[in-house]
Amino acid sequence: ISVPISSDLDTKVQNHAIISAAKKGAHAVDLYVNPIHIANKDEDKLEKSLLSNLKVSDDYNVILRAIIEYRLYDYNTIKMVLGILKVCGIEYTIPSSGTMLDDPYDNITICAGMQIDFGLKAIYNAGLWLDDHYHNIIKNKIFGIRMKSVSSFSILKRCIIH
Repeated sequence: ISVPISSDLDTKVQNHAIISAAKKGAHAVDLYVNPIHIANKDEDKLEKSLLSNLKVSDDYNVILRAIIEYRLYDYNTIKMVLGILKVCGIEYTIPSSGTMLDDPYDNITICAGMQIDFGLKAIYNAGLWLDDHYHNIIKNKIFGIRMKSVSSFSILKRCIIH
């Protein structure tokens, strides 16, 4: 079970949401990285917030997976955030929330970069519209796939069976 945690900007609210999800049986929580800290390039506040969330996650034995909206930031800002995730010890990252229009090949590319350049375990989060999307995910050795629709699951199932 994984639970997306609201994009509330207050770290204490996020901490309590993680605790609540853990008590309800979640094994992982998908946390939106604070976009204000990212936009302001406030590395200290970003790191402090992430470390607080990671400590609560560790205390309640749930995996913390960080969501960033990579389409909102330039590449240097993304690299800053990914570096902070790595320093904080957050292993899993999801490049987008899945609520914005996202090109599957862009998502695969950013996932591959997260893994190659930062050693993070990236979870693909754009739709699977074509068998080729799945095959590119596998070819690029992307750690995971997050499904958002029945049609995406059908493509995944068809690709795995064949």
